[in-house]
Amino acid sequence: MLVYDDCLMRHSAESFFGAVDMSSVVTWVNKQNAAEQAQFMLRLGALMSNLIETAPRAPQMFAAGSAAVTTSVSIYGMAQCTRDLAADDCNRCLTSVLGDIAKCCDGKQGVQVIYVSCSIRFEVYPFYNFQAAEAAMSSPAPAPGGGSVNGSDHSTIGSNGKNHTVRIRTALLMSIPVAVALLGTLENGQEIAVKRLSATSQQGQVEMKNEVVLLAKLQHRNLVRLLGCCIEQHERLLVYEFLSNNSLDKILFDPARQQHLRWGLRHKIMEGIGRGLLYLHEDSRLTIIPLKASNILLDVDMNPKISDFGLAKLGYLAPEYALHGIFSTKSDVFSYGVLILEIVTGRRNTFPQDSGPSEDLLTYAS
Repeated sequence: MLVYDDCLMRHSAESFFGAVDMSSVVTWVNKQNAAEQAQFMLRLGALMSNLIETAPRAPQMFAAGSAAVTTSVSIYGMAQCTRDLAADDCNRCLTSVLGDIAKCCDGKQGVQVIYVSCSIRFEVYPFYNFQAAEAAMSSPAPAPGGGSVNGSDHSTIGSNGKNHTVRIRTALLMSIPVAVALLGTLENGQEIAVKRLSATSQQGQVEMKNEVVLLAKLQHRNLVRLLGCCIEQHERLLVYEFLSNNSLDKILFDPARQQHLRWGLRHKIMEGIGRGLLYLHEDSRLTIIPLKASNILLDVDMNPKISDFGLAKLGYLAPEYALHGIFSTKSDVFSYGVLILEIVTGRRNTFPQDSGPSEDLLTYAS
């Protein structure tokens, strides 16, 4: 593997596409210590949390941004994965890089750590092209009418142990590297959401088992209900209740639609998410709850329901987890706080400024 400032090249006698490799290749450290250490580490932790949350779901698996430490000092950061990875593998790789940074370089002004499959860099000066970074993080416009998958029938086992035939229709609800969410119907005509796990995901089978075991036991009005599952050779499906108003981010960050979120409705959504989170903390063994706007689904009455808990992925990372790998229920409270800020401001956790690099929401709010 060859590493240059602006690119890298890798070749092997064996196929490595889609397989995460967390072998460390190189570490560069700015030996100077940062001034205002406490404030610097706080802002760095928030920035790294944002980048690790953003990069796996970005179209180029890349994220860059900055955070102000003082009026005259800012931190500029960048996180990137090779684009053949599943989102969860990208997240896991970047989190491991941060762990290495915490061990070797706490309080330093700048660090760059490159793994085979991902890398992180931060400095106290701009080291990337702002316009190119924003272009790389911009989502491509979806094709008219969304994607499509051929209709097919599958026999699933429901939460009551009975077999049901599910008709998967061609409407594509969502597509991410780990899974594709499709619209389907049961024999009785009930609409459902079917999550088809990607055959290329390295953790797909584990994710499915985790979710089936945990979700089947959890029932709360602010959690998305798991109705059944299916395993047929390479086909792995999870069947959920269908929520007609899609995910919160589709409304909250759409300038034309967010005006319908009056303050009373926003308060109702925040309160419902809080109730669901409290239930998960007190009545389940889950240790990671991926709280973020894209994982909050809304029913016909705009009641919020938390989805995707039980998967090996994270929400908005608390600074202590991002920098030191420390995780607790307080980390979920941090994620919930960031989500509250998004709902109140209508801004994403990381958002572009009119000029200059992206700014994180915590810096904006403070």
